[in-house]
Amino acid sequence: MRQASTASFALATLLAVLLVLPASAQGPWQGWKGPWADGIFGFRFGMDRAACREVASRSDLTARTARPGTLRYEGRLGGAPASLVLEFAGEPRRPGRESLHRILVTWDGISGGGSRAVKLFDRLEEGLRLRYGPPRLVRDASVSDISNGYGEAVRLHEGPECQARLILRSPGAGSLRLQLILISPQLHPDFPR
Repeated sequence: MRQASTASFALATLLAVLLVLPASAQGPWQGWKGPWADGIFGFRFGMDRAACREVASRSDLTARTARPGTLRYEGRLGGAPASLVLEFAGEPRRPGRESLHRILVTWDGISGGGSRAVKLFDRLEEGLRLRYGPPRLVRDASVSDISNGYGEAVRLHEGPECQARLILRSPGAGSLRLQLILISPQLHPDFPR
């Protein structure tokens, strides 16, 4: 019994480390060259702030106060109210220019109960699967466990331009949060190149 408990703890620890650390240097983005095409909702990696503001103005998003290095918006994304944070980093080869390297979309308190959040999770997961193939990491929990804060559902996908993390969790009793995090490993300062 103790061995099973130790093995479960080791597996849980390994999964937690995989979600926190960037993927290994063997990612599919290694050696990738080409024009930027990946992103979501009209925002593409490599865009500058002006281009992102233009996309947001056409998307009926409302600008909110943001911390340095970011733009923040609120509005309907994927059919539900969401917040959007766009993060920028300087380009070493082009001083004074910043490029979009991380897109974070958060849906908090999705109305319609857990089933609506799960349907949105499933719809986003299907889109990621079509774009990047099977996930590199899958972690599932029941909706009741997620709702009670005892687990989360996670999908990690990787493609030549993007690492995508889809996470369904509960920040508090009876509330569900869905997050989609898209990161460009080539532009993000914390990924090996």
